[in-house]
Amino acid sequence: MKLCIINEEKIYGRFILKKLLRKISMVACSLVLSITMVAATSSSSLALNSAGWSPWIVKSKSSVGKYYGDWKTGVKGKGGKGVTISLTKGYTVSNTLTGNIKLSHSKLDLTLGYSTTETFNRTTSYSISAPKKNKTYTIKYRNVYNRTKLNQQRYFMVNDKFMDTQNAIAYGNKFSHFEYKWSVN
Repeated sequence: MKLCIINEEKIYGRFILKKLLRKISMVACSLVLSITMVAATSSSSLALNSAGWSPWIVKSKSSVGKYYGDWKTGVKGKGGKGVTISLTKGYTVSNTLTGNIKLSHSKLDLTLGYSTTETFNRTTSYSISAPKKNKTYTIKYRNVYNRTKLNQQRYFMVNDKFMDTQNAIAYGNKFSHFEYKWSVN
């Protein structure tokens, strides 16, 4: 802007200069306000993201013995001198996963080292002597599993500090064999 020698023009020049400075100041304030709002929004979203539950993990696993399925009738037959009653049959069985399951089957399968969704065929074979005439002999069977306890856990964290934990227990049941019993009526 050209400074003028005439008084009126100096006054007019100052007026324009003041107006221009006011606009620059307003733009600068607006820019600072925008930057502050973006920073505040970013820090508040960071605060929201730094508090929450971790994903579920398997904290530990341990063998806890056997798990037994329900008894099922395999075969019934009348007894008599020299009679043998036999149960020989193929059955479809599978490993199972029971309890409070928080992780996917595939992740728990990796921890267990076997599939909990696959089915397979096994043959059962069991015979008893049934010498009592006019009596009914019944052979029952059930599935027996090797059982593994899976301790699952997740954490609630705020700014990388542990605030709470949740625990859940699931069981992997790996098919082992059939168990038999018989009765006479």
